[in-house]
Amino acid sequence: AEYIFGNQILGKKIFSSYNAERLIFQVKDLEQNSDNFIDKIDGRLNKRGWNYKEKYKEAYIYCDRDMNQLELVPPIKIGTVMQSGEGQSLNQLVDYWNIGFIHSRHKRYVCNMNS
Repeated sequence: AEYIFGNQILGKKIFSSYNAERLIFQVKDLEQNSDNFIDKIDGRLNKRGWNYKEKYKEAYIYCDRDMNQLELVPPIKIGTVMQSGEGQSLNQLVDYWNIGFIHSRHKRYVCNMNS
């Protein structure tokens, strides 16, 4: 996470459940649009073996060769929408990217669905 997002990581938490192990954190939105943020980190993600799979609801989903999932949920801006969106397992936050690295135990996430 630090290699890709540097010292911008906030609120890092680790969760373990029956379905998955998750590392979840937030990054302050410093860009004007989601594409700029994704473009900035895409090369670093690829170097670490993360490949873009698809957009799921509001989230950008990346997978690695072990079918782990990286979910990047862009922020919402106050006054632009009345309701926040969501990804597969995370919701949108105001002014922060909500980011999760997910290791699925039961193939219930986008990266595992066809494996």
